Amino acid sequence: RQLMGGSNSTRGLYGGGQTASGYVDTIDYITIASAGNAIDFGNLVSTLLQPGMAGNATRMLFLGGRIDTGNNYSDQIGYVTISSTGNTTDFGDLLEVNGFGGATSSSTRAVQCGGYTGSAGLNRMQYVTIASTGNAIDFGDMLFPVTQSLCTGNSTRGVWLGGYKWSSPTGNQETIQYFTIASTGDAADFGDLIESNSSGAGASNGHGGLS
Repeated sequence: RQLMGGSNSTRGLYGGGQTASGYVDTIDYITIASAGNAIDFGNLVSTLLQPGMAGNATRMLFLGGRIDTGNNYSDQIGYVTISSTGNTTDFGDLLEVNGFGGATSSSTRAVQCGGYTGSAGLNRMQYVTIASTGNAIDFGDMLFPVTQSLCTGNSTRGVWLGGYKWSSPTGNQETIQYFTIASTGDAADFGDLIESNSSGAGASNGHGGLS
């Protein structure tokens, strides 16, 4: 549970999560056009629960995540080349340790939003250029600190749906937020979900990483 996933047009990758035995560092993949069981791809730099995942047709990035049950979180960004197999390579660092944040991308940028440091929820949005390596850069702010939101997007917009709000009044939210990936700036209100929701998953037919 609480693993994260991403894809290009050929492969779907899944990384981290938790089994009955504890947190895991494994990355698995499937070939989307076929049917069959997942195949071992490689390993993350450490065990990670719910890292952010985003990428383009070439690279998949793993951003932060909760390291262990001792409430320790990572600020590391790692990446893999989707068409190969192997362990993650160091990309750079997030602006602070971060877990349970969401991520989405265009073919150029990956944007990570919200998250939890182990002591506080975050409303920060930060980005990296996928084809390069380096530390994250501040993008803007979400409407409120949020974790475990449902996120998706296309080549133009990132969309964040619901999540757990850390500012008063706390709790699961129905708010939908969006931003323009190619720019920087704060998120704007898009509308509302039918009910409050967190820890779900989001998808779209406008795959940002392939556009």
